[in-house]
Amino acid sequence: MRDDILTALSAITDEERALLGGAGIDRRLYSRDGAFVVGRAQMLGDVPIAMRPHTRFVDFPDHRHDFIEIMYMCAGSTRHRLDGATEIVLEAGDLLLLAPQTTHAIACAGEGDVAVNLMLLPVFLEEALGMVGRESVPGRFLLGCMQNDRPSIPYLHAQVGGLAAMQNLLENLIASRLGGGKIRRSERLTMGLILLMLEEHAELVTEGDPTARGNALVEAALQEIHHHYRDASLAALADRYAVSLSYLSRTIHAQTGSTFKELLRARRLERAAELLTATALPLADILPMLGYDNSSYFHRIFRARYGCTPKEYREQIRTQN
Repeated sequence: MRDDILTALSAITDEERALLGGAGIDRRLYSRDGAFVVGRAQMLGDVPIAMRPHTRFVDFPDHRHDFIEIMYMCAGSTRHRLDGATEIVLEAGDLLLLAPQTTHAIACAGEGDVAVNLMLLPVFLEEALGMVGRESVPGRFLLGCMQNDRPSIPYLHAQVGGLAAMQNLLENLIASRLGGGKIRRSERLTMGLILLMLEEHAELVTEGDPTARGNALVEAALQEIHHHYRDASLAALADRYAVSLSYLSRTIHAQTGSTFKELLRARRLERAAELLTATALPLADILPMLGYDNSSYFHRIFRARYGCTPKEYREQIRTQN
């Protein structure tokens, strides 16, 4: 990369100075959403493409975007976690293309780890889509981003640092955006050429596995239910992992055959049986430990599960022992 471009992208920003001074990430710069969805209103305003250097000197926590993001590693490297499950390292010259709503976390980058984020709306990529095959990997990625709230390909990892022609295209696009001003058709065409090169070098491109996201989320939900059965919350879990409540609910049901509520109830009843067996605690003390305050409801669901009342269950276990 040209020295003048790298120098411009390496300059420490006001935000990074604050971070070096001990401040944390100011989420208001990125999002108006409590679930940390980085918004197009903050990042792009009323334009279809924007660019900014990646924020260094701090772990960037799980977040999502409501736009397409392309992260280009100009120098150094960064470590990423995608959809709470997959970890990749972006080396100098590599690209990471992120679909909207893909959960993304980035480990702390040092001063020499310089990356640039290209933030794009689908309208900017319409011409590029016309240049690539719709059945190609980049074509399917773009179509998914344009047609679905939750695209089938969550990300593309392109290890293209060794392609001089690709580096030239990216350098030209970045230089054009650094200059600011009106968005040029040449920039749209350059993006199309970048995607064409990804199509031609498909062996260097790794597609994100959409099932990895679901597997990680379901495992997190099951762990939450197992360890925090008293106050486990689907909404809190969705906020923590920056996914929508409906998506998390559907994913849990698709993989387990049960709803979050049903799984939580089963775990609470399992724990109730354990406490009735292993302790002499009265049921009035056990119920709050399970998150229940309605004894009539608890008696009803306990009988449905075990075929007897809690008192009868305790007596049966003692008799067997």
